[in-house]
Amino acid sequence: MVDINAEINRILEEYGDLPYEILEKNSKKAMNGLIKETRLNAPKITGLYSSRISSKNQKKKTSVNRIWYVRGGSHGLTHLITKGFRLRNGKTYKPKKDFLTGASEKWCKSFVDGVIDDLG
Repeated sequence: MVDINAEINRILEEYGDLPYEILEKNSKKAMNGLIKETRLNAPKITGLYSSRISSKNQKKKTSVNRIWYVRGGSHGLTHLITKGFRLRNGKTYKPKKDFLTGASEKWCKSFVDGVIDDLG
């Protein structure tokens, strides 16, 4: 899985005088897209898990950090849903597709492309 924070920090190192507003705008767009896509593609048994997908900001003067997370007691399900687990009857649940990894890679690339376009 691609780490959006690592990409943000890599770009900050490469473009030290990059305006903070460009990072803020593109990270907000990428995170909103990631949340929307993961809510759409997350497994829906009751709909409770997907409705709790959210993000939060950790603003600092020199960087922008946005964190994807699941609110409430459902956060522990993320690993089980994406990696699989053993059921009580002995069978193994394997997800048909990982709803998180592909989406995070896609939106991380979108963030990087947006920053490069705004520089351009």
